[in-house]
Amino acid sequence: MLKQLPHVTILLLSILLSSTIAFPQGEPTLRVKQLDYKDGLVGRRAMAAVQDSDGFMWIATVDALNRYDGIRFQHFNQSNSALNYREVNVRELFEDEQGYLWLLYYDNI
Repeated sequence: MLKQLPHVTILLLSILLSSTIAFPQGEPTLRVKQLDYKDGLVGRRAMAAVQDSDGFMWIATVDALNRYDGIRFQHFNQSNSALNYREVNVRELFEDEQGYLWLLYYDNI
């Protein structure tokens, strides 16, 4: 029995070390990137933002609705899309259960 004890100790030590390597105990790394007009965001003031179920970030500014795919922006406003997006004060963006994006805003009129 005593001859097997070192083997058991080595086995347990190996399991403990491998579990701490495979499953780190620290906090996950969080990366934050600030996006602005230099990155292609239309408008300098974000009014609302949401991430949809496809992973796109939607950012509403006074000038446009911006979709960010992690690399570049695509802009939607009245001049380049069927979106009736004029100068508005967007209060909230949200996605419903069917995947539709909704804008809650107060009209400036």
